[in-house]
Amino acid sequence: MIVFVGVQGQVVSSVDIKEKSVYSATTFGISQSMLNEAPVILLVIMVFIAINVYFSIRAWPSWKRTDDGVLRAKAFLNKDFLNRNFMLVFITGASFGLHTFLEFIEIFEYPEAWTQFTQQIRILSLFTLTASMLLLVLLEYYWCKLLIRKTLKR
Repeated sequence: MIVFVGVQGQVVSSVDIKEKSVYSATTFGISQSMLNEAPVILLVIMVFIAINVYFSIRAWPSWKRTDDGVLRAKAFLNKDFLNRNFMLVFITGASFGLHTFLEFIEIFEYPEAWTQFTQQIRILSLFTLTASMLLLVLLEYYWCKLLIRKTLKR
């Protein structure tokens, strides 16, 4: 089915749009293999989300049973936990911020000097999203480990 769309006084069909998008993808050097790897990376991200949900569900009963004072003491008196927690939060935020910036650039078109690096920017964007999800899983793991210790159980 051909759909016609008006673009600033011009009539463009959906076939033209497909041809131009394929042309622009090949012009900017985006390989077909990179486009095929994106679903695999998104699957890995979904696995990270499932692991994060598992840790959250596992830690929730301990969180509810643990006294707030004991939890604060365990979290803030343990210097290693506190440093690791702040480091993971900072790196996760920076990674997600970089991903958002790269997505913003991709949506609103690359600057002229960056068009030759389109494939690398897209790979970096997917990598930063994957890294931020992995860091969130690690953060949840460390909190779960803190909450499920036998010393905190009643």
